[in-house]
Amino acid sequence: MNRIAGLCSFLIFAFALTAYAQGPSAKSDVPNLSAPGWKLLGSQPMVLPISDGNVNVAVKAVVNIYENKSANLLANVLLWKDSEVAMIYGDPNDDGSGVTMALKVNGTWYPAKNKGLQQLRATLVKGFDDDPIGFKLILETVDGFKELVLNF
Repeated sequence: MNRIAGLCSFLIFAFALTAYAQGPSAKSDVPNLSAPGWKLLGSQPMVLPISDGNVNVAVKAVVNIYENKSANLLANVLLWKDSEVAMIYGDPNDDGSGVTMALKVNGTWYPAKNKGLQQLRATLVKGFDDDPIGFKLILETVDGFKELVLNF
């Protein structure tokens, strides 16, 4: 259970950080969590702190935690309004440098170009009156930069 909690902690920090790590990733890396061997271990609420420097917003989301013991993999999937939007996956014993992040855009998962926790960026989206109306997730993937805009 400590390994799960540790990887969940990595997920929380990963959404708050904006720096880039290094290491190659393959497009076929994103696990199919409906395939045999994957088991949903549980869900937990999560708060994503997003700031533009002037405005701070605490976005409430849910993380589903999956395990595949035979492949020695753990995957955390970020859900926004019951839709899968991002994933972090890898060896549950990894220190974070070898895990991969992925972003789901238009129903397709795109893995990060580089491995590590600090790949996904979150920025606020503001309306005409300069009030936050949502947030944008940005990930440099093997197919270039991908963005996903999520409304509050």
